[in-house]
Amino acid sequence: MTTQFLKFTLLGLVTAAIEVGLFQLFYALSTGALWSSVLATLLSTLINYWGSRALVFVSEQAGRLREVSAFALVSAASFLLNQLIFYVALTWLMPSQPVVVKIIAVGAVAVGNFFAKKYWVFSA
Repeated sequence: MTTQFLKFTLLGLVTAAIEVGLFQLFYALSTGALWSSVLATLLSTLINYWGSRALVFVSEQAGRLREVSAFALVSAASFLLNQLIFYVALTWLMPSQPVVVKIIAVGAVAVGNFFAKKYWVFSA
């Protein structure tokens, strides 16, 4: 599990960097902070699914539909929590720091994602 957690952490850091980078790109294009966060989260989630399946959990399940469905549910819950944290922190705590708030929101959901993916999404 230690090697797997390390791979998850590295993939998470790469995916988080991509998410924050996409957020900055969309925000610079005047998309607005909330929509920039939504778009960046959705795109980075697709990248994370591929990386989780291919590099971290190496799933050999025959039930790909169940796996994709479970990943979608975990991702949807993570997405909602990420956006809630982002909105609350940007609105009431740090309104002039959208990038810092995005980093905090991404980090806040990471640990739950590992356990949900390990024990439910990609469990054998």
